[in-house]
Amino acid sequence: MDKQIIVTIPGRDPDACKWLNDQLAAWGAVLVQSDLKSMTNIMAVVQALRHFATFVFGRFLFMHNVDLFRDARVLSPIYRLELGMVGRPFRSGPGAVF
Repeated sequence: MDKQIIVTIPGRDPDACKWLNDQLAAWGAVLVQSDLKSMTNIMAVVQALRHFATFVFGRFLFMHNVDLFRDARVLSPIYRLELGMVGRPFRSGPGAVF
C-alpha cells in the first residue's frame, strides 16, 4: 500500500469508516478525499481515455501489419505488457466488453 492513492468519499456515517482510513494511512496509502460527482466525472474521463488509447494502439498495429511475434523479441518488458493489454480486447472478438 506504500504510496498507493486511495480516493475516499464521505458516506452516511464518516466516523464508522475512520478506522479503515486510519489503517490504510498507517500502511502508507495516500488518502485523497473527494465527492461522488467529482470522482464519477474524472473516472469517466480516465476510463474513456484508457479504452481509446488501447483501441488506437491496436488499430495502428493492425494498419501497419506489425508482426508481434517477430518484433516482440526487441521490446522492453513494459512494451510487452502494453501489447498484452492491447491484445486482450482484440482477441475477444466483436461485441466483447473491454
